[in-house]
Amino acid sequence: MLNKALLKKDLKPSAMILLILTIIFAIQYPLRTILELDHLRLLESEVTHVFSSRMDNFVQDIFSANALSLFSIIAIVVMGGMLIGLERNTRRHDFSFSLPFSRQKLFVSKASIGLGSITVIMSLNCLVAWGLIWFSEYRDALVNFSFVEMFLVPLLAYLAIFAFTLFMGTISGEMISQVVLSFIFLIFPYGFAILLSVFFTTHFGNLGRLTATHLDEWLMILVLPFQVMGFVGVLPEIPMGMQLVVSLPILLMSLFIGITLYKKGKSEHNGEFLLFPSLKPVFLIGIVVCFAMLGGMIFSVFGDPAGATIPFYWLGAIVIGGLALLITKRLMQMNVTVNNN
Repeated sequence: MLNKALLKKDLKPSAMILLILTIIFAIQYPLRTILELDHLRLLESEVTHVFSSRMDNFVQDIFSANALSLFSIIAIVVMGGMLIGLERNTRRHDFSFSLPFSRQKLFVSKASIGLGSITVIMSLNCLVAWGLIWFSEYRDALVNFSFVEMFLVPLLAYLAIFAFTLFMGTISGEMISQVVLSFIFLIFPYGFAILLSVFFTTHFGNLGRLTATHLDEWLMILVLPFQVMGFVGVLPEIPMGMQLVVSLPILLMSLFIGITLYKKGKSEHNGEFLLFPSLKPVFLIGIVVCFAMLGGMIFSVFGDPAGATIPFYWLGAIVIGGLALLITKRLMQMNVTVNNN
């Protein structure tokens, strides 16, 4: 049973970001619908040969995943950071733990606010957009509306992104590291596959090319932001239902692991890059290796005309990897705490 006092406490710092998220979804759905309807009326009266093709696609353009969703993703990740990471940057985290509530209740309260708000805000805006079309002269276009593809898939992906951000908040010691790590690991499956593919292709030719097996396309399913930005739906080899199969387990596992780690986190490491010191070597090696591979991928392009891609790859790996090592070691030593007056 959720406690009203806890909900009010967590709702206060997230109120501003919830307002921003509401505005983003309002632009993404109702406002776009109004503009598209006006555009259709103009086409029907002046450019009739374009009207029919536009009529077939405008519902899909409004409700399907698109690049505007990037702003929603950013707002959702920041909201997760404000609910956990910002508390760790201030003394409000210690205050929360002093309240007569279990840590599990504290985490569930934050998760409920985020998951509930995203569901309500997106549902209402989609419903308004759907209603605007229904009450217009172009209601017949709604036959192209797919509940699963255009509502359920992006909603579940948004919820999974938020739950994953909360999970990252249970291992990071403050807000900035929580937000940064969330974005990195949200795209990690596909990003690391590309880095690995370039490494093998550079050293062994087409032997390491992932596109030959379409493995990279399947890895895109694991990248939740790609689901809401439309990068997955354009791939005919991947069934639409697979996105739900991926989002739901990520959502549930993130909440389960998040609750478990939130109960074990120690307040003395608040403000540090990571809450668990034992994870620092793992993250240090992982970050440096990934940036070294990124540097190698970038530098190998300059060596390609001279047929010296491998030397340039390792030059880039050493330069960028070395910089990443210096910066990451400094990040691991930082302690960002702010007095909450």
